[in-house]
Amino acid sequence: MSRQKVFWGQAGRLFSIILILVVFASVFSGCNRGGGGGGGIGGGGGGNGGDGDYDAFNVLIGVWNSVGLSPGVTITISEQIADPLPQYQYFGGRVTFDFFSQGYVDITEDVYPEKYIMAMSDRDRTEPSAELSISVSAWELLDDPLGGPPIMNKLDLIGWMTDDNTFIASWLQFVHEDRIKSKLVCKFLSYH
Repeated sequence: MSRQKVFWGQAGRLFSIILILVVFASVFSGCNRGGGGGGGIGGGGGGNGGDGDYDAFNVLIGVWNSVGLSPGVTITISEQIADPLPQYQYFGGRVTFDFFSQGYVDITEDVYPEKYIMAMSDRDRTEPSAELSISVSAWELLDDPLGGPPIMNKLDLIGWMTDDNTFIASWLQFVHEDRIKSKLVCKFLSYH
């Protein structure tokens, strides 16, 4: 009888250990991320077709507004303008920022690659678990009213997507009239 109790006690501990390992494996493999059930950005097909035409970059298209940044930054991402490699994609759009002379800089095929909105995927972008990073560079040169060299206004940022509606800029730098100002972390939200 005592051997039977020992066996079931050890089996119960073994079952508990296996259950804990399964839970940890699920958490660390990304099963808790994403929106539509498949994990990762886009969650399996939620909002990106779901019928084999999934493209992780589609979640970027829309308007992204900075949160808690003054002056605020708005990045409008529209159509794809270049696709040099499967894991990189360049977009057209507009970067709106108070320090630009017109309040914005348009990103088009005419100014690419000097000015850009670029997305990078850590793996094949047709996989729902692909993680995206974002890089933006928008700038303008203005004539110096005193006749000196041109004056630059510029905004650069590097960040990554945390979900379909949020990206975090881990580095944001802007130059206003040739004076550099930086912010290390800034959140951008989009309401598609």
